[in-house]
Amino acid sequence: MSNVNDINTDASGDIQVDVKTMPSISVATGVVKVSKILSTSPVTGTVSVGNINLDDFLLNLQTNNYSQETIYNYERDLEVFQNFLIEINKNFEEVDKKTLLNYKAYLTSRDRRTPTSAIGKKKLSSFSINRMLSSLRSYLKFLIDMDYKTPVSPEMVKLVKTERKHPRVSEFEEIVKLIESPM
Repeated sequence: MSNVNDINTDASGDIQVDVKTMPSISVATGVVKVSKILSTSPVTGTVSVGNINLDDFLLNLQTNNYSQETIYNYERDLEVFQNFLIEINKNFEEVDKKTLLNYKAYLTSRDRRTPTSAIGKKKLSSFSINRMLSSLRSYLKFLIDMDYKTPVSPEMVKLVKTERKHPRVSEFEEIVKLIESPM
């Protein structure tokens, strides 16, 4: 549990949080539980909740009648991206193509952090990775729609190749038994 001394406000009104004692911030706003993407200061080691507008993004999803499960998934996927940025000590504003490439590699590894900051136990499927990348892409598109600056274009977030699921065909003997069986 963190104490009040872990949270400070700077001159611009942004909240400063000590990462060592409080790795993320969650705020309840209406029905949607909101978590902001954090920016880490390499000098002070604090995390700044800045003008990232994740709560606006989630509110936009809610007002466009997305299900609560979908909103939760977007939030959780963006928390994974937040954890990645904290691990590599990079601000959201500093994200570039190489960061996106490293993020894909991070998602495919087993030692990635889950939204609860636990180490991932198994490798994510390509479908899960694409959902997480799609969440980031949607968030970047939202920022552009709202005339906010984005560090990279949403089109730079490329999805990974997915494995094909081959149809399962019954054995010949099973088909014969099915045809010959009485109704």
